[in-house]
Amino acid sequence: DRLAILEDLLENCMFGSLQACAITWLREEVISARKTNTKGRFGTPDCFESIQYTLFPDLTYLKEADIETLLEFWAEGSPFHLQAANFALFLFGNEYKDLAPAGMAATIEHRYVQPLLHASGLLIEEMA
Repeated sequence: DRLAILEDLLENCMFGSLQACAITWLREEVISARKTNTKGRFGTPDCFESIQYTLFPDLTYLKEADIETLLEFWAEGSPFHLQAANFALFLFGNEYKDLAPAGMAATIEHRYVQPLLHASGLLIEEMA
């Protein structure tokens, strides 16, 4: 099952660049499912019911992290997080937003986007 393989890569791989590749492969699967009008897992909201928690992990712990921890977090995971942000723009855009389960956008904003923006802001301040 390709979805399970991608989910495993996102959850267990320690290399941010390979996790970023997994997100690209997921996007390609979604595009292919839409183009071929396939009713498989990549063409329905069920795909994102299961994978959203590994694709957009809970980062609320970053709100309590010090600068050193945030720098390490960004150095190790920046390829993944940049690709996840791009994927969010893709998924919640006009063409594919019907694949996002109800409430997914608000949940991701709370547990992923807001903490990531907070951490980014602190890092920018530190570098200024």
